[in-house]
Amino acid sequence: MNNTFKLIFRTAGLLLAAAVLAFLLRAYQDRRRTQKQASQREQAVELSNQAVEVSQKGDPPRAVGLLKQALLLAPGDSILLANLTTIYGNMMVLEYQKGDFRKVLELGAAARRDSVFSATIYYLNAQAFCLDNRNDSAVSLLATASRKLPDNRDIAGRLAELRNEALTEQDFQQDRSGNFEIRFEGTENSEISGEVLMLLEEIRDRVGSELGHRIRGNTSVILYSDQQFRDITHLASWAGAAFDGRIRIPVANYQNDRQMLKNVLTHEFTHAAIYDLTGGRCPAWLNEGLAMLLEGINPKEQIYIPLKDLQKPFTGLESDQALLAYKASLSAAYYLTSQYDWAFVRLLFSKMQQGSDFGPAFKEAYGISLDEFEKRWKESVGK
Repeated sequence: MNNTFKLIFRTAGLLLAAAVLAFLLRAYQDRRRTQKQASQREQAVELSNQAVEVSQKGDPPRAVGLLKQALLLAPGDSILLANLTTIYGNMMVLEYQKGDFRKVLELGAAARRDSVFSATIYYLNAQAFCLDNRNDSAVSLLATASRKLPDNRDIAGRLAELRNEALTEQDFQQDRSGNFEIRFEGTENSEISGEVLMLLEEIRDRVGSELGHRIRGNTSVILYSDQQFRDITHLASWAGAAFDGRIRIPVANYQNDRQMLKNVLTHEFTHAAIYDLTGGRCPAWLNEGLAMLLEGINPKEQIYIPLKDLQKPFTGLESDQALLAYKASLSAAYYLTSQYDWAFVRLLFSKMQQGSDFGPAFKEAYGISLDEFEKRWKESVGK
């Protein structure tokens, strides 16, 4: 009996010792884990501070990389995610202002994957989807954003515009050719839609030869009444057509003037081709100037306006201001192509297609800076 009790007490003592040892081991492991987490947190904070610093110095891609490293050390940290979201948003705004809409799409996909919700990111991503002729994706993205921010007027307004566009076009008929798909309303437009497709196939070959580039895939074309065109595009009354990822034509305005129709289609398709080449990074003066040259317009008078004032699209200008902007753009593009030939235009766009920004690509293609070109063009206008 005594031996039995001794065995019981010995066993109990061993179990107690094992329990104490396990407790001490867990406490040690918890302390080590806490110390490790604290150390990782300190490293994450340091990486975040570095990210903010390099972002302010003009290197946001490196900042994104640093913040991703920080999030590996502190997953789900709200401050790190907020910093990452802000930097992605700033990068997208910058690329959108530069007109690099493909880069906006790339950044938008990464931002929605890596960071937290941002109205700016969703809105700019949706706008870039529209310019890439992906309106359904834009509507889906804006609808998600609207559910999260029902009081955001920008998101709600753009979503309403896109849904109104879809509603306007829901009963449109469709047709296609080898490289174009066209939508139009009513059987009365069936004949002219066929003519538009034939003209565009011819225009595609001619513009492609001049620019050294042919768009891959189908280009979307929509024929509207004048009122539908105004309601959808919201452009100034002087605008006679538009390209915003799709070629939009108020076709009734040109049904009795086939040459004018061909000119307008040439102009807008040139914009489509230049967009496909540059991702929207071509300045307005060259974009509009080349489009006018390719539709067969030569300058009747030479007008100089500083190129810095001709960078952005002219759609927001009053008619008299727009007229001067178009004339100056035509003058600059005419001088460029007459002095240096179209081969240099092709080289310029080739450099931009490879990723170069406009200024460096221009200097590499033409052997002179943009400032020097502007100086020479200005002197030629004054002669």
